[in-house]
Amino acid sequence: MKLKRALAAAAALLVAAWLAIGLRATVLEERGTEQFEEGLTLTHPTPEQAHTLRRAAHDLDRASWLNPDRVPRMHYAQTILILGEKRRAGEIAREVTRQEPDNLEVWRMALGIALALRDRGFQAEARRHIRELSPPA
Repeated sequence: MKLKRALAAAAALLVAAWLAIGLRATVLEERGTEQFEEGLTLTHPTPEQAHTLRRAAHDLDRASWLNPDRVPRMHYAQTILILGEKRRAGEIAREVTRQEPDNLEVWRMALGIALALRDRGFQAEARRHIRELSPPA
């Protein structure tokens, strides 16, 4: 009887921890995405805007490690691209597309990064995957 109660308590603690991690990931992703979207059109952010984008990048990076969804990781890549970390943004985009080769949303974001990087090979690869995953009607 005591063993069953102990197992039930342990299971409840695991579920609570899992829910807490999920909630934290959601909060970080929402906050980071909101700040990222405010800076999305920036090409030369002011120091204040860059500070906000760095906070967004930090939140999105943390959320991407807590969340199996790869979209926060791509938003992180887009954010650091705006901040001038082009090489790292490209590396992350390639990493995520390798992890999720059938994710249309990821490929669309990767195409945006490839265009910003002027990486013709990556652009062609992204366009090919987008056509394959969403063929014209």
